[in-house]
Amino acid sequence: MEALKKSHGDTLTQISELDAELAKLRKNFSDACKREQDIIASNKALSSSLGVALNQLKPFEKKLQTHLAKLEVACVLKKLLSQKGPRILEAQTDETISLEKEEIHKLTQESQHLTVQVGK
Repeated sequence: MEALKKSHGDTLTQISELDAELAKLRKNFSDACKREQDIIASNKALSSSLGVALNQLKPFEKKLQTHLAKLEVACVLKKLLSQKGPRILEAQTDETISLEKEEIHKLTQESQHLTVQVGK
């Protein structure tokens, strides 16, 4: 009989300990759910910011493509002129190449600036 009372007491202690552990697990689960909701909200905000930044970068990309094409044409023209044409046209082509490189550099810097702003 004494052994039965001791076993019953041990069982009650174990139940009490399990109840305490269950309460801790419920709290941990609740905290994890809250963190998950925070992450989801943060991802939505980041996604929105990224969308805005991508929209802002589209005009830069189009301008960059335009200036790269102009640069390529000017380089080909310079090569042809250096082989056959007068030096005056070659100098004008050099100026065009220089201007297009400057525009490309400016667009690249502005694009990088926007990219950095998105990362903040």
